[in-house]
Amino acid sequence: EFRRVLFRSKDQLTPEIRKQCSKEIPAILRKNQGQDGRWENSSARMREDDPLVATAFALVAICRFRTK
Repeated sequence: EFRRVLFRSKDQLTPEIRKQCSKEIPAILRKNQGQDGRWENSSARMREDDPLVATAFALVAICRFRTK
């Protein structure tokens, strides 16, 4: 679900979805962040099993839904 939201243009998301994502995505990412600051997922589907790729995706999500 979040993956679909992440790759959509912000203009395509309703204000309600943007607000929900700005709270939920950072919370999920903080919970799953490694001790060394990286992210890694067991899924090889989008190469998320590679910490370099997974961390880049996580940072994109954080920046995209960051509130001012």
